Amino acid sequence: MNIGINTSSLYTQNIITEQNKINAIELLKNLSIGDEFNGKVLSVIGQDVEIRLDNGNIINATMTEDFNFNIGDDIKFAIKDNSQQQIVIKPQVNLKDEFVLIDKALDNAKIPPTDKNVDLVRELVRQNMPIDKETVTNLSKQILKFPEAKVSDIVSLKHMGIEINADNLNQLSKYQNYEHSIKDGMVQIFDEYVKIESPIVRNAVIEHLSTDTKLPVPLKEVLTPIQREELINVLGKETSLAVEVKEGELDIKDFLNKVNTTLEYPEFEKLAQTKEYKEIIREFVRNELLLSPKQIEKEGEVSKFYEEISEKLESLAEELVKSGETKISNTVNELRSNITFLNNVNNFMAYVQLPLKLSEQEAHGDLYVFRNKKSVKDDNNVTALLHLDMDNIGALDVFISLNNNNLSTNFRLANEEVLDFIEAHMHILNERLQKLGYNVDIKTQINEDTNTKKENSLIDTFAKIANIPTVTTTRFSFDIKA
Repeated sequence: MNIGINTSSLYTQNIITEQNKINAIELLKNLSIGDEFNGKVLSVIGQDVEIRLDNGNIINATMTEDFNFNIGDDIKFAIKDNSQQQIVIKPQVNLKDEFVLIDKALDNAKIPPTDKNVDLVRELVRQNMPIDKETVTNLSKQILKFPEAKVSDIVSLKHMGIEINADNLNQLSKYQNYEHSIKDGMVQIFDEYVKIESPIVRNAVIEHLSTDTKLPVPLKEVLTPIQREELINVLGKETSLAVEVKEGELDIKDFLNKVNTTLEYPEFEKLAQTKEYKEIIREFVRNELLLSPKQIEKEGEVSKFYEEISEKLESLAEELVKSGETKISNTVNELRSNITFLNNVNNFMAYVQLPLKLSEQEAHGDLYVFRNKKSVKDDNNVTALLHLDMDNIGALDVFISLNNNNLSTNFRLANEEVLDFIEAHMHILNERLQKLGYNVDIKTQINEDTNTKKENSLIDTFAKIANIPTVTTTRFSFDIKA
């Protein structure tokens, strides 16, 4: 159901003012995907419906699909989309019929009306899923199998076609709690790496995470002469390794291996605490385990990157099982589960993490393309959201909408200082996009929702992804250009 707002129909207690119109728009704009609110149907004339919101504002709407509304119905609505161009909502269920519906579904499945079973049916309705006997019965068994899991998480996995098991429930929880970064997982491997006493196991970690086709990175490109001298003071000036460090031509991978075979663990532990050694480890991770912007530009490179990372982690996990190093083994397996979960999600919708190496820093990125993979594709109309977490400028959300050659972007930034920096360089992006043939509209704003539950962040978008329907659903669309 698509409904265009007629701004003259927004009023409070029949008094039409410009402020009332703004208030109604702002109320809807402040809601996020998955949020629910109530409305009462005041009148139904043909395809035209009047809906009164809780604050008294009234929306005059036109239905483009059939929906059985009656005057006086209290309807629960859910936000399906909230962009700069429109707000899309979908009627959920008539509130007065909700408990009748739940009782009937539970009675049909012959399961007791416990709190969790009631929540199960309610969640199935909210996620536009069937409440037939088989679905309700099977998911109620999963609730008993995983008593610590949230009912909504179990339903979400079912909705996305992902196996309901402990690993996937754990990963979904991590995504919801902002603990899902693949880049951070890679860093955690090396936090455990420096605690391994066996040089053989440490060398195995380096070898399994290395790629033979990567160009060597000499020490002199990572550390200054002064930094290399600091490293030599810890290694001992008379060692052959110290000579190679001073020259600076030694590849960082070879340096890490030689350190492992040269130093006993107490000496290695002391070295590992130096900022110079940490910088070498950081560069190794950047070179071997992160994506460069140039890679992202090439078609198929991101998929290739994940295939290579998965193979590296699988071979390393097998080696670590033999070694008995349980802590780093658990960390590696956790990262493998994260990547497997990401791949499973991608079967449902286009989403990918981008562990990036930039010129002076690393960044975690999430890219969402709002196109349900189970629905018909429209290559001329794409909406995407890119979320980046960077050390220097903080969180950055970029909302992108492409309609044929018309490209609009909205940058949401952490603060005024970052906004000024981005705006000072925005003309470069604008010129490049125009050269590619796009009509460009670029907007910037400060993300003012820092004191909320981060409802506008992309992780919350993902956490509520089960709200994206797998079939065409009745929905409302509100033009919010006003």
